[in-house]
Amino acid sequence: MGLMDFKALVSVSVNGKDVNSALLPRLSSITIVDTAGTQSDTLQIELTDHVGLMPIALPKTGAEIEVALGYALGAKVVGLYIADEVQVSGPPGRLTITAYSATHGDSDEGRSPISEQRSRSWLDGTTVKTLVETIARGAGYQAAVSRAAGEIALQHLDQIDESDIAILNRVARENGLIFKPAGGRLVMVKAGESTSASGEKLPRVAVTPADITSWTARFLRREAVRAVVATYQDTASAASVSVRAEGAPRQTSTATSITDAQATADSLLSTATQTRTIRRAQPTRAAAERAAQAELDRSRRAERQLSVSMPGRADLMAEGRLVLSGFRPGINGEWLIKTVRHQLDGAGYRCSVECEGAPVG
Repeated sequence: MGLMDFKALVSVSVNGKDVNSALLPRLSSITIVDTAGTQSDTLQIELTDHVGLMPIALPKTGAEIEVALGYALGAKVVGLYIADEVQVSGPPGRLTITAYSATHGDSDEGRSPISEQRSRSWLDGTTVKTLVETIARGAGYQAAVSRAAGEIALQHLDQIDESDIAILNRVARENGLIFKPAGGRLVMVKAGESTSASGEKLPRVAVTPADITSWTARFLRREAVRAVVATYQDTASAASVSVRAEGAPRQTSTATSITDAQATADSLLSTATQTRTIRRAQPTRAAAERAAQAELDRSRRAERQLSVSMPGRADLMAEGRLVLSGFRPGINGEWLIKTVRHQLDGAGYRCSVECEGAPVG
């Protein structure tokens, strides 16, 4: 018996209050997009509004909306979102609510925006954990920082006419981290570690051909690099100094005999010899080394990509992993989830999943 044999369930609450009895009879579709970093997760609810004598009261923005998805055996909370946009259209009459995991104004539950520009400095030696906790506390969020990410000590940072979300994204990008607002928290973890901020491993979802509708795998030479170079300004000599992060040697086995996806990528991309240079100079040698390694790791993940369409599963989440088995040679193995699109409408509950290469280890 597969997932499609069960009836899909959805549960919605607004500011902690169950609204299923009012919302579900008018529900046309729910779409949730869960991404790994930089972009805020999004929720879109579409309701039918074609009954002329009973129009839906237009909801106020700023409400906090929690959604759970699943099947007859139980629904799982997918996320918490803050209503940002209300759209009405017709014919036929439709009301669409768009919400994000990061607020663009004060929410009903007291969270304030992290997208407003501000100026301040962060002292040399400030850890990522302290940075996230300080910003989260000021905006009414909870900080959720993994141990590996939180221990990184930063050089002096000037935040000049820069939003909190921009500086968090900058720190994440330069240090090989993933930052995102999610579920009322500001989350910072190492890219590809597939670990939640509490230290727990994210789900590894096993998938066979019988579990999916369709799939596509790609191996991209343009993303394959042999090394990454970053620079920093040496204060003693006033000279620009380069540091280099080298990738491990690739396997060169015949691709048709390989069943592991990473080994296949190594074989297909073994002739790629390009070196990538990071244009932005780093403040110190340590920062340059971290930036170069982060870009090398990102490129190694991005050089193989997978798209999967399948019946809906609420346990699929960004930074979790898909574990493929039973597919054609060269595709099986672990893939890191970048984006999950949950879609629930008249056709049922289904997911579209975008993945990239999972780091080894």
